Amino acid sequence: MQLEEEIDLRELGQILWKHKLLLIVIPLIAVITSGILSFFVLPPVYEASATLLVNKGGQKLIRDDYTSLLAAKELVKTYNEIVKSRTVAEKVAQNLGGELKPEEIQEMLKVSLLKDTIMLTISAEDTNQERVAHLVNTVAYVFADQIKDMMAVDNVKVVDPAVRPEKPIKPKKALNMAMALVLGLMVAAGLIFLLEFLDDSLKTPEDVEKYLEIPVLGIIPRRD
Repeated sequence: MQLEEEIDLRELGQILWKHKLLLIVIPLIAVITSGILSFFVLPPVYEASATLLVNKGGQKLIRDDYTSLLAAKELVKTYNEIVKSRTVAEKVAQNLGGELKPEEIQEMLKVSLLKDTIMLTISAEDTNQERVAHLVNTVAYVFADQIKDMMAVDNVKVVDPAVRPEKPIKPKKALNMAMALVLGLMVAAGLIFLLEFLDDSLKTPEDVEKYLEIPVLGIIPRRD
């Protein structure tokens, strides 16, 4: 059994080596294409985020006041939806001078609850490096102001306003090229084995003995 496995692995290596050109060219084309797309075609995407603190009833929370903490967490879940509401988006659009539509703002926003806290994170991604931080801060302050009107409380404070991002988060050039290399190798290997499967010719004395189960009596040498 072990001998058969060794023979199979040897044949596998021989097949790949025979088509080594494909095994080199296809992954190389994939990596080059991915590099061109990542460096010159795909626009850089920037992310900015702001952190907000939610207090129950606008009062400071006592560390041991577990009931108040739970109540504040429930408020955070509600506020999560309010941040992405059309009312807030329309106000933000007005403050931005109509540069973005309310629907676009809603799609760009991401709101998450920091685990085991009563803090809310508002973030957005944009190809405009200058605009994204301004957008997030506008959303944060408009939301905090809207809460006063909607729920008659002043219990949302901006802890960390968004700052201008220095580096894009997308495209991830190295990751894209690594994935392209792996995909290229898989495509090349698949194509090689497909070619071998479609090729039913006998090329070596070993093939004759293996597939026809007859001994090889002689070999006619090839004349170059």
